[in-house]
Amino acid sequence: MQRTEYLLLLLKKLRLTIILLCLVGGIISFAISNVVYTPEYTVTRAFTISVNEHPGANSATINANQLSKTIPSLLSNNVFIDHMEQYLEADGITGKFKVTSLEYSNIFYLTVVSSDNDSCFKIIEHIEKHYNEVAKGVIGESTMKFLAPPSYNNLPSNAPNYAISVLFGIFFVFAVFCLALFIMVKCTETVTSADDLGNEINAPCLSTVHRVYHKKRSGQARNEKYNIPLVTDENANLEFCREISTLSSKFDKYCKLKSCKSVLVTSTISGEGKSSISLNLACDLADKGKRVVIIDCDLRMPCIARNLGIDNIDVSLSDALASPEKDCVIKTAVDNLYFAGNNKNIYTPLDSTNPKQLKALIDRLKAEFDYIIVDTPPSSFLGDAIEIGEITDGFVYVVSYNSVSKNYILRSLSAFDEARCQMIGFVLNHKVK
Repeated sequence: MQRTEYLLLLLKKLRLTIILLCLVGGIISFAISNVVYTPEYTVTRAFTISVNEHPGANSATINANQLSKTIPSLLSNNVFIDHMEQYLEADGITGKFKVTSLEYSNIFYLTVVSSDNDSCFKIIEHIEKHYNEVAKGVIGESTMKFLAPPSYNNLPSNAPNYAISVLFGIFFVFAVFCLALFIMVKCTETVTSADDLGNEINAPCLSTVHRVYHKKRSGQARNEKYNIPLVTDENANLEFCREISTLSSKFDKYCKLKSCKSVLVTSTISGEGKSSISLNLACDLADKGKRVVIIDCDLRMPCIARNLGIDNIDVSLSDALASPEKDCVIKTAVDNLYFAGNNKNIYTPLDSTNPKQLKALIDRLKAEFDYIIVDTPPSSFLGDAIEIGEITDGFVYVVSYNSVSKNYILRSLSAFDEARCQMIGFVLNHKVK
């Protein structure tokens, strides 16, 4: 699967989480904008400037033109602003102001912005009072005269737009989440397609099996480990059945090519579905007329018997290995399918599964059955799978979709290579749509 497709798949899978996080981001953004919001009020007032000493009437128009350019520049430069700040700070007033002119006239507009209207009026008063201290050095003695009453509004001029704040918060969280997913996908080393692993280990993918969600059969434990979907179930998922059928057909083909009758099924870690694959593989082979026996060698956490509906085991696998004369093979409800194993946990399985005795049992069963499927514990935690792999003809490796690091899988498989175990192929399990 391409990384873009995988990213889209993650977005689809995590859509509820994304929606929840975006809502939280919108709420947080709303709260922040409400906290940092500072209202601003604007007051505008018109005024004129009269120069006390000026040339004759013939130059009055020229003076007006000059003033329309000089006054805004004078009242907006840093000298006047710095001069005014000392008086405003003394009164504890903060704000800003600017001056614009009506072109070709001596009419000007003073616009003041502050945290409230009263502060705006005080700033205007200070400007009127101290204007001449700076202006007289530039245009000489002059008089500032305010014309109409000030123009102002009782509502803030910068009313917050909470809708934009909320949308920004939602978009920001979504963008960060997508970026994090993109980085994760870019850096991921898990197996998301058959080619990801097949090209590295030079082994065939026997089948890609999608994850199946189903109801547990009556009487089964709630633990998912004991709730394996079976192709023999009455309402079995059709796609799942087709994928298992593909697995059993390829398995049969490659086993004949490599002369394998006893096959171990394992995985890197627990939870990858190796027991589900081994049990369904055995069921489908039996359904196709092959005589199959499945041996549950995962003695710490056996689950095959429970999923086959076997409650009572007179002679367990442990008993048969301790006393080879005992027969531990049980006929199951599935035609052509037999079982050997335990239905109780054993916490010292290395002593219970003596390799020589297990090999003798497997060799004896080869004469009676077409295939012996051996389900073992994960290969990365315990040495059971490697040890049992040495006495079987080959092994099938189960890899859960996007679950385990590819390097971790390759390290586990290298142990089988060192033990000279023959790999039949691998199964990409639990793939999601």
